[in-house]
Amino acid sequence: MDGVDELQALLDCLPIAIGISTDSRCENIRMNRSFANLLGLLSDPNSAKPDASDRTPSDIKMYRNGRELAPDELPMQLAARKGVEIRDFEEEIIWTDGTTFHLLGYAAPLRDKHGAVSGSVGAFVDITERKQAEEKLKTSLQEKETLLKELHHRVKNDMQVISSLLQLQANCIKDEKVREMFRECRERIHSMALVHEKLYQSKDLSRIDFTEYLNSLLPMLFRSYGTPSSSIKLESDLEQVSLSMNLATPLGLVLNELISNSLKHAFPDGRSGVVRVSLHTNPQSQLALTVSDDGIGLGKDFNLENTSTLGWKIVNILASQIGGTLNFQGNHGTPSS
Repeated sequence: MDGVDELQALLDCLPIAIGISTDSRCENIRMNRSFANLLGLLSDPNSAKPDASDRTPSDIKMYRNGRELAPDELPMQLAARKGVEIRDFEEEIIWTDGTTFHLLGYAAPLRDKHGAVSGSVGAFVDITERKQAEEKLKTSLQEKETLLKELHHRVKNDMQVISSLLQLQANCIKDEKVREMFRECRERIHSMALVHEKLYQSKDLSRIDFTEYLNSLLPMLFRSYGTPSSSIKLESDLEQVSLSMNLATPLGLVLNELISNSLKHAFPDGRSGVVRVSLHTNPQSQLALTVSDDGIGLGKDFNLENTSTLGWKIVNILASQIGGTLNFQGNHGTPSS
C-alpha cells in the first residue's frame, strides 16, 4: 500500500467528512467516505466498495443566507484563493432533485514547503437534524409567545370589564365615601391592567419597560382625580428601567396609592402645588422609587404601622412582599420612597 492509499484508508475511517484539494483552484477534490456519503455520492454507503451513485458534485448547489454561492465563493475554494482559514461556517446544500441538508464546516489553505498555497482542506459535519430541531423549537416558542400575548390581552380586557362594572355600581350609590372606595378599587385595577397591556405590547414577554409604564400610569391617575393642570403639576425624573411582571405589578400599586394620597389629601381647599416622582438605581444597584409633594404633609403623628387606612396598609404589605423598605420624611410636604 503506497502513501496515497494509506492516507485514503485513514481518511475513510474518520466519521467527519474530509475533503482535500492539492491544486490552488480546487478543481479536483479528494474526499473520504464520510464526505461522499454526506453528499450522497455513494449508491450504497454501507458497502465496503466506494461505488459512485448517479449524482456528481456538479449536481450540488450551495447556499448561504438564501443566496446561491458562486464556485469561487465555496469554502474550500475561498480558503485556497485567499489563503485564510474559514471557521464555523454554515451552508445549505441543495441537490438538483430538491434534496436539502445543512453543513457546519471548517476550511483551511494547504501550503507547500515554500509557503505558497497549493490547495485546501475542508472538514464538515451534517447538522441537518439540529437545524430542523431549531426550527421546530423556534416555531414552538413563537406559538407560545402568541398565546402569552393573547393571555395578557384577555386579562387586561377582563380587568377593564371589572372596572366598568364597578363604575356602573358606583353610579347607583349616593354615599360619597362609598363612591370614593369604588373609585379607589377601580384605580388599583387600572394599574394592574396596565402591566398586562404593556406586557403584550412588549417584545420581551417576561419584562416590561417600567419607565414607559409610569409615563402611562401617572397621567391616567391625574385625569382620574380630575386634577386641574394649572393647580397641581406633575414632575417626573425617571431612569430607564426594565422590570419583571412580579415586581412591576406591586410597584405600580404602591405608586398608585402614594399618588392618590397626594392628590386627595395634600392640597385641600384648591391649593396649588407639585407632585414629584423619581425612579433611579442607587450605587448599591437597588431601585429607588420616590414620591413627594409640597402639600400640607402627613403630620407629625403619622405612623405607618398604626394607620387604619387601607391604602397605607396596601403600601406596607406590598413593600414587604417585594423585599423593599419604606421611608417617610417631612411634615411640610410628603416625601416617601
